Amino acid sequence: MTERRGAFERAAKLASTERREGERGLVQRLADDFRQDPGAFDPRRLSYLSTLGWVDLLKTLEISPAGGERPFLGGLVDAPQPDQWPAPGWANLRRPERSAWLAGVASGAGFGIVVLLFALLLGATLG
Repeated sequence: MTERRGAFERAAKLASTERREGERGLVQRLADDFRQDPGAFDPRRLSYLSTLGWVDLLKTLEISPAGGERPFLGGLVDAPQPDQWPAPGWANLRRPERSAWLAGVASGAGFGIVVLLFALLLGATLG
């Protein structure tokens, strides 16, 4: 079992290394294409890049972060947080769940009324 895990980890590391090398080649081609003709550059090609690929592309193009306040050290630039915390997401779309007890009472009352009406109609037709 341990040798299978070791083989898997080696294969995963090799695949990760190959992907990273392939992405570096893609970054270089994208940077070259962008430098040659920025107007004809297709931004849809950027969808193939990972976060590290974006960082490499910005380094290759020698683009610094917005405003140039901080040197570009190869990490992600801290985005300023909005004033409201926690950040808005799906929380404003949430609705409270129905009460199971109320749903049971309502369905029981409705079923009781249907049975009562059925009994009255049956009594009226037979009597």
